[in-house]
Amino acid sequence: ILFYKNSLYLHNMSVGDVASVVKEKLLPYAGEWWFPWAVGLLSCLNTYILFLSGPLSILFISGTLARPERRFRAAFANALGATCGIASLVYIGKSSDIFPLFDGKDWETTRNLVEDYVHLGVILIAGLPIILHPMVFFAVSLMDPGSLILCVLIGRFIKYCIVAQLAFTGSKYVKLFGSSAEKAVEQQGLKKKE
Repeated sequence: ILFYKNSLYLHNMSVGDVASVVKEKLLPYAGEWWFPWAVGLLSCLNTYILFLSGPLSILFISGTLARPERRFRAAFANALGATCGIASLVYIGKSSDIFPLFDGKDWETTRNLVEDYVHLGVILIAGLPIILHPMVFFAVSLMDPGSLILCVLIGRFIKYCIVAQLAFTGSKYVKLFGSSAEKAVEQQGLKKKE
């Protein structure tokens, strides 16, 4: 809705320009009640358009800092949005044969964690600041879809609660979740604690 009048020229923009538009158009609304749900929706879409990760970190942290009392609600909204995107990916993974995309040494650790620890491995990976696509494709053959989606929700909720709390306290450790997260805290003018 917020982007409707801008949507006509988005197709002529670079990825960075589109990310900037997303950030600039939503950031002034960080204190609104619907803001965490809008960021959650964008997290869902980010499952397929990946380049929104940086702006989403800034939006999530800005919303958390604008209304710190709702940081865990915002974490849930973001986790739910990301999980909905992953749920659609699970459906695609179950209905097609795209698993060979993630064969090879690059994804060996992810594959081993999922194969060795199944549910706990999925929760652990979902709690990390990495893309979940390879983990989903490894886990979809080991777990029923409902368990996989629940584990992703738990892992992402834990991740976003940690990020929200680190941002709220102004911790320097927020940078572990990406440079965009660190920049969002800096933009809010918070001092980093050692």
